[in-house]
Amino acid sequence: MRVGSDNSLYSLLFAARKGAPAKSMETQNFSAAANPPKPTKSDEDLLAEFHDRRVQNHLSWSDTNHDGNIDKAEYVDGRVRLYNQNEQPVDMEAIERDWNAIDIHGKGTLNESDLREGLVKFLPVSIGHLSQPLKPRG
Repeated sequence: MRVGSDNSLYSLLFAARKGAPAKSMETQNFSAAANPPKPTKSDEDLLAEFHDRRVQNHLSWSDTNHDGNIDKAEYVDGRVRLYNQNEQPVDMEAIERDWNAIDIHGKGTLNESDLREGLVKFLPVSIGHLSQPLKPRG
């Protein structure tokens, strides 16, 4: 999956502002009234936004009939399109394994809530690190 130029989870959470003019120190207004600080989001809010974005991304590329659910055929078709888009060989075993990991209740169809629950268990993420250490491939 192509995340960004730095391939970090940070790039998913915070999109770079493109085309924003750089301000010199001389032209910046440091008045607290003119530039009130933006409220800082909690780690839980950031993590919820991350998971919401993951769910919406899966729905957007898999839910081809736009019924709000993803069945296995839609999931497989979406993953094949992603492999092709990223010019990677299609790995049907990985797609099958991933579907089984995400469809944790074995229903064969995922609504938004099921998809979120499955994705959270499939790739457990917390702020700053992966919750479980990655095992080296090979």
